[in-house]
Amino acid sequence: MISAKNTTRSREKKRYDALFANIEGRSLDNQQRECIIKDEINNLVIAGAGSGKTTTIVGKVKYLLDRYSYQPNELLVLSFTNASAAEMSERIKKETGKDIDAMTFHKLGKEIIAQVEGKQPTVTNIDLTQFVEEQFSALSKEQKYRDIMLTYFLSYYKLFHSPMEFVTEGEYCDYLQDNQIVTFKGEKVKSFEEMEIANYLYINKIDYAYERPYKLDVATKTHSQYKPDFYLPDYGIYLEHFGIDRNFERPLE
Repeated sequence: MISAKNTTRSREKKRYDALFANIEGRSLDNQQRECIIKDEINNLVIAGAGSGKTTTIVGKVKYLLDRYSYQPNELLVLSFTNASAAEMSERIKKETGKDIDAMTFHKLGKEIIAQVEGKQPTVTNIDLTQFVEEQFSALSKEQKYRDIMLTYFLSYYKLFHSPMEFVTEGEYCDYLQDNQIVTFKGEKVKSFEEMEIANYLYINKIDYAYERPYKLDVATKTHSQYKPDFYLPDYGIYLEHFGIDRNFERPLE
């Protein structure tokens, strides 16, 4: 069944086909057109370099000016650097004939302060790295802040993805490598869960060894020496963490 929203988008794309067919001298593809006409509070577009993101933004501005008769001063266009913001303004001007001041987030903040206080703020010349280190050191003395900090590093510092989200083992290994899944002790581990276990032991001052060979030689012709995930030497305890597959069964070794 085709939803009413999809029908509306199809009509909108058809209505503005001529506009979308000529943005900076090129015809936008269907995904770009969907990005432009989608009427949402937030619309995240993820695409590689050179794929036409800026052209899509130019098309969005042109569409808003035509479709809703917005005035240039009613549109806010932001970029990360002065150079990219200047390029954005130039390309929008060339395409629409309108002067729209694309700016950086930094400039936007300055303009808001100036509008409220009636004068431009003085930009600080403090050493930002030193400032952050000093504030971090001072706040770390407070128990409430330390609790929040530990929660962040334990639970949110690394982006968690379950192994079941990946199609191949290679993709999962790339994820571990790209996100540097390492413990507080600097050990490279094989999963996000192992990192959490190691970090929990570390902050609770429980001595452990990661993948230390088992005390008995159990290697065979088909299996190498057994290395439990964690060994707690003060207690003589081994901790073994293992995953399960999509059928909730332990994967074959």
